Amino acid sequence: MASRADRRRDPAPINTMAGSAAIFEVSAPPAIGHARSCGVSCEMVGASAARSTAKASFPFAAPEWQFARENAPLEVLIPMMQARYAGLRGQTIVKVNRKQFEPHPLTGQAVRYYARKNKKIVFLPVLPELQAFMAELKVQRADGLIAVRHDGSAWESEKEMQTRMSHWLRDQERAGHIGAGTTLHGLRVSYASWWRRNGATKEEVTDLIGDISPRMGEHYTRHVESEVNITRAFNRLKVGT
Repeated sequence: MASRADRRRDPAPINTMAGSAAIFEVSAPPAIGHARSCGVSCEMVGASAARSTAKASFPFAAPEWQFARENAPLEVLIPMMQARYAGLRGQTIVKVNRKQFEPHPLTGQAVRYYARKNKKIVFLPVLPELQAFMAELKVQRADGLIAVRHDGSAWESEKEMQTRMSHWLRDQERAGHIGAGTTLHGLRVSYASWWRRNGATKEEVTDLIGDISPRMGEHYTRHVESEVNITRAFNRLKVGT
């Protein structure tokens, strides 16, 4: 199986939500936009940069995310979707419920939640992918809890949910379906990366992931900056040299 460094990461999804498609076709700023439109794929040349340290949280490669979406059991897929399309932390995922979602003119729905890690109240428009997924969920509890176990019961703790997630991911790694280093947190990185590639500033990414320090927005998307630098260098090469 090819190494994770040799494969593409999750590209920006195509949003088809009626009345709001244009909202998500955001033009990137010059540096990012240049990398996205170049002949050398910015998502390929920067792959190794995203995995440069053992402690880094890796964004999912595109084939890995496709496999997870198609094969993960529902109790694993629900947290994955919330991390990938809302950037939620595990501690928020096990607590957030449908009562925290409300109508919003920009995307149709928004979620308001309390980020326990930094004591920040976050109000976030919800991407169409997560809205569509939630609408199809058949198990809906009276308390509105979204992330539940296979039998519809609540997770006892974030640790229990993360352990179940880790076991499934490592099983798929051993089976050769995904590469090493995938975590639920990596999907939060994928969410931040998607926004950065679509023109969000580091400060905007910080707010989108419910953080406070702009340094976190930079930390979560530094591999995107590496992609831009590497692509810029390749673009300076002349044909035939």
